[in-house]
Amino acid sequence: MKKTEGKRTYEKGVIDRGERKGIRENTKITELLKEWVKLHNQHPLSRTSVRVFEGDLYSLMDDVDFYEDAGCRKLVNVLTCNWDVIRDLALIEETEGRIPRGWGDRHIRLTPEEDVKLRTLLNEYEHWIERLSERFEIDTWYQSLREGN
Repeated sequence: MKKTEGKRTYEKGVIDRGERKGIRENTKITELLKEWVKLHNQHPLSRTSVRVFEGDLYSLMDDVDFYEDAGCRKLVNVLTCNWDVIRDLALIEETEGRIPRGWGDRHIRLTPEEDVKLRTLLNEYEHWIERLSERFEIDTWYQSLREGN
């Protein structure tokens, strides 16, 4: 069966991957890009949004057909690796115990220095997100989305 993401088509379910099958299909690239624009524009960031985006980003790797056959394995690896650094900084309050366990506040509160570093990382990450839109030939659509059109 053929599957289409953006203007790119790849094989879905043609190879029996047995035990290597993930738990769900990948999040559509267009949906991931919409989430990214919202997340990138959040200030302060929401803990929940960081975790939701991460799950959807990692779904690109969990869907083995997409990960292996859509022609973007290295790019997905770069995206997830760079995201791990962003997530670790965004959720530093939790890991350093600066907020109580199970704290219900959705918004991330970083020191001014941490906030500047996080914003820098998010802006650098934008480059890789743009590469993802280019890979699926939806970069014009993505630029329009970023501009609010």
